[in-house]
Amino acid sequence: IELEWNIELFGFDVLVDKNNQTHYVVDCNTLPGYKGVPNFLGHMNKLFIRHGIRKGLQEDIARVNRDDDAIRSFCIEKMAVWKEGGVKVEDLIVRRLVDSRIFQVKCKKDVRRDLAVRKTLVAFYNWEKPRRIIHDEINFIGNVSQGLFDAGLGPDQYCDIHAKYYGCDRYLGRLEQWVEGMTLLKALKKPTTQREKMFNCLGTSVARFHKVMDNEKFKKDVIDHHFQKLEGVPLCYSLLEIWRRCSIISVEKSDLRNSPMWGGFCSEFMETATTFEEVKKQVHVKLRSKYSMKTVYSHFDVNLSNAIVDNNCDPSKVTLIDIEWSGPSLAVYDFAKLISSLELQIERKEIDITMETVKEMLRNVVEAYLCEIGAFEGKSEVQKQAEVADFLSDCWAFVPIACILNVYSNLIHASFDGQLTEISENRVLGKRGENFNWLRHASDHYAGFKKHFTKLNTFPRSG
Repeated sequence: IELEWNIELFGFDVLVDKNNQTHYVVDCNTLPGYKGVPNFLGHMNKLFIRHGIRKGLQEDIARVNRDDDAIRSFCIEKMAVWKEGGVKVEDLIVRRLVDSRIFQVKCKKDVRRDLAVRKTLVAFYNWEKPRRIIHDEINFIGNVSQGLFDAGLGPDQYCDIHAKYYGCDRYLGRLEQWVEGMTLLKALKKPTTQREKMFNCLGTSVARFHKVMDNEKFKKDVIDHHFQKLEGVPLCYSLLEIWRRCSIISVEKSDLRNSPMWGGFCSEFMETATTFEEVKKQVHVKLRSKYSMKTVYSHFDVNLSNAIVDNNCDPSKVTLIDIEWSGPSLAVYDFAKLISSLELQIERKEIDITMETVKEMLRNVVEAYLCEIGAFEGKSEVQKQAEVADFLSDCWAFVPIACILNVYSNLIHASFDGQLTEISENRVLGKRGENFNWLRHASDHYAGFKKHFTKLNTFPRSG
């Protein structure tokens, strides 16, 4: 009701059918009397505070994002090695990286050559994004970053960025060690890149990321603390249902179905979204490997832009970045997400490889992954190849789930950006942070969903 009407003060009645226990919500109205509601004024006060905090956060983050000197001053204040080394505001260079919310801050070469740290990354929280199921979100990124660093899987986090609003502590972002290197996407464009070894190492990195789920301290500090609300349900399925409902409401409130450009996509999307349980069933009946369906600590956004290799393209050094969507999910999801991302990049000519090459690379990733998690121990070569074949089959079968989850997410982003209010009749993709076309992005992912869901009927059934 809150999403549909975009209101937060309302009342409703519930009727229960005594024969089948079906519940009906009736008589919805705004600003009811609230007679009998315990501590109504306390609830009203919390609502006003929540709105004040949200407005303050948005204004403060927007102000800092426009003010390079504020970012420089903050880094000097929080980076002890710079503060104690006498680094000044004018000694630092700020470079914007993503959506005007992620920055590289580095010290000029001629300043204090003995400094142990010359670069850092500043990332501000994106408040305009799809909902997540996380308890104590204020400390989530910090706890995950620390856990991954302790496991040798990520950069050191120097500090979280916090601020107080109406006496409430709120997370604004983080300051962390800069990871030297280039994205795997950029590395693969170099003629000297050792592709096979690079993707072997990507598979190993994903496996090590997944295995952090088995670390008792990580499980206590991250899984048990932050993901209580999942109640054992994999993150991909929890978000699938939440984002499905949110995207349906966003589209129904818009005039998208009457758009000459997007009307056809809208109709197909709504039909799929309202019958998606059947899609899930058809995907699951195809799955074979016990390793693909294991619940692991998923990165949740594995793509070539989120994997960093060192500047010499050393294939043994691959680091996964951008962990804000990570959580306990099915192992297969990260691989399906990688496939869907690669396909989009090929179609958009962002990378010059063929789908046959993708299949070869994916086999390298999967073989390295299964080897790292111990799936090959005590098995013959024939058995190993059978494990690889089953896992690969599951990866391709699960792509429709990864694609449709991205469709839901993209439509929610489109709603946040006002693209479902003022609907553009063009398919120019644009750049992230610069009038990015979320509707085009959603429709491209939907095309991927249709293609792969159609192919499901050619897959043999699971035994």
